[in-house]
Amino acid sequence: MSFGPEATSMDEEPPYQLSLSAMPTSDLHSREQVLRVVREVLRRHGCRAANIHVALVDDQHIADLNERFLQHEGATDVLSFDLSEGRGGEVEGEIVISLDTALREARRRGHDPAVELALYAAHGALHLLGLDDGTEEEARLMHARADDALEACGLARIAPKEGEDREESGASGPERARGDSVLGGVGAGRLA
Repeated sequence: MSFGPEATSMDEEPPYQLSLSAMPTSDLHSREQVLRVVREVLRRHGCRAANIHVALVDDQHIADLNERFLQHEGATDVLSFDLSEGRGGEVEGEIVISLDTALREARRRGHDPAVELALYAAHGALHLLGLDDGTEEEARLMHARADDALEACGLARIAPKEGEDREESGASGPERARGDSVLGGVGAGRLA
């Protein structure tokens, strides 16, 4: 399943293979920015090799994945699927981002939707690196690291502040799962 033109990036040092598929409504600038932020998160955390696919989808698609793999009802902003098991240290995974949620949240919070997409990409990449946000302290640390990556890419620091409620937008928060590819042919190409 593909959502439009795919962007791919391969850096020489370290070897990061990053790809992105998107719904036709997302612009090329946003796509490039998403990959740039993922690359920055990997670099800042000393990742030596990575193969990551990012998919920008609609609320219905992410809600289906959220229910199927995490048994959570409804749409969320970002899901990360860690496919690294047995890969000898290479980070491999998929980051699925709801374009609908990003647009809604950016409007509600008063900033550029492209930056909201970049925030979700950074957060998803941090989950693939093993970080969690299950406690307030872990969430604070992840938000700070996501903001640091945004800032390093020349973007505004926009991670939610302590006490800011993301629930009212319909986003239940980023989630992480382990297992096979969930995108039905996009990314690593393995079906769950």
